[in-house]
Amino acid sequence: MTVVDAWKQNRVRLGRNSTEYVPTWTTGQEQSAPQGIKTYAEVGYHKNSLIYSCISEKATSFAPLQAQVVRANGTVAERHKMVTLLNDPNTHQDGQDFAEFMATHFEVAGNVYIKKIQQSRNAQRRQQMALYPVQELEIIRPDYVSITPGPSRDSDVFVVTVGGQVVERIPRRNMIHIHEPSMINDFYGDAKLSRLVREGSIDLNMSDFELSFFRNAGVPMGLLNIKGRTTQEQTDEIKSRFRNAFVGIRKWFDVLVLNADETSYQQLGLKQVDMEMADTRAQAESRICSVFGVPGKIVGALYAMADGTTYEDAEHAFWAETMVPFSLRFARAFQKFLLPDFAVGADAGAMVTYDFRTIRALQEDRSRKFREIVRMVNTGAFTVNQALTLNGLPAIAGADWYLRSANMSEVAEWTEGEREVFTTQQPDTGAVAEPDNPLEGAAMIQAAVQEAERLTIWRNGTH
Repeated sequence: MTVVDAWKQNRVRLGRNSTEYVPTWTTGQEQSAPQGIKTYAEVGYHKNSLIYSCISEKATSFAPLQAQVVRANGTVAERHKMVTLLNDPNTHQDGQDFAEFMATHFEVAGNVYIKKIQQSRNAQRRQQMALYPVQELEIIRPDYVSITPGPSRDSDVFVVTVGGQVVERIPRRNMIHIHEPSMINDFYGDAKLSRLVREGSIDLNMSDFELSFFRNAGVPMGLLNIKGRTTQEQTDEIKSRFRNAFVGIRKWFDVLVLNADETSYQQLGLKQVDMEMADTRAQAESRICSVFGVPGKIVGALYAMADGTTYEDAEHAFWAETMVPFSLRFARAFQKFLLPDFAVGADAGAMVTYDFRTIRALQEDRSRKFREIVRMVNTGAFTVNQALTLNGLPAIAGADWYLRSANMSEVAEWTEGEREVFTTQQPDTGAVAEPDNPLEGAAMIQAAVQEAERLTIWRNGTH
């Protein structure tokens, strides 16, 4: 028997994924939750203003999005019961508050735990939601939850411990667990803040250092050399007199006069101009923003204020590259673990997504596409359908034509007697007006060109 075979005999397979193994002795044993969640929340989220801004920006941007169920035929299900539950998940939260908490937990802890409650504890809600298979959704704090693995992934149990006491054991079928990917943990996701320990500490410590500087009224550390030996009492008295003379906003610019033969002063701390360390601050800020996928321009990071990027471009990048994938992560979880509880026959092949049509930044992108299409067609280098296709939009029937201006017309040539006649021709495309054509203005120009009379140019003749 090989070492690998022996190893496999002492492992228990989880779920259908052949790569998911845990040691046999851990089955039924509670797995420790990731360490540092409370520290990340207290130090990173609550104390670091930039980290808080990034997390808050993502959570508050995600919260107003409206979930929707799109069926296989492309139609949006109206008043779907699952969407109704997400809009009113429990008796103490509305849908937007619920979504904001959900996004915040994910960003701070890397894990979101949503309990599915089949029967509400509230009598009025039980009556209102009597026909719902899940009547409430409840978010549980990540630091309260640990996972006890079973012989299969479906038989895992989520243990809720508060104040050292186990208050609930929730089977996986009643828990929606959304988490960051982890390469070293089979059960829990990695918190983004775990990747920002250094950068977050640098940013926070620099702010604390600046605060200490101003609390000391701008007086840096220094060494006061005095000729001769002094007792401890004399040293303390000199220090006290020195501080009294120069500490305080009104005394910042007082002149220090010393007897050069007996006393000298040497500054030990950094000057304020050196203390700023702009490059170090910028590096920490940029890495914090990059981990969260939030452009610095949006959250007011100093490093991004002079980079030339417009706020509109930053907002578009934020939604296109960060918030859409971020939102769809939650949508896929609801599709997998919540939609089956509410699905009817018409929901076969349905998907859960969010309505992004209300996001101004994404709509501006659509406008930019249309402007680029018009530009491409107006240059005469692309047909309408080529311009549409290159910009990711569907082609239009009868729009395989070029827009030609008068000086770009097709020219046919023939000889008549001793004279050569040149006649301009417009292609007979048979194009018809399309009411839904976003380039209707361009189509009208094309129609006007087609209706123009043919111009005859006589070589060596008069007009």
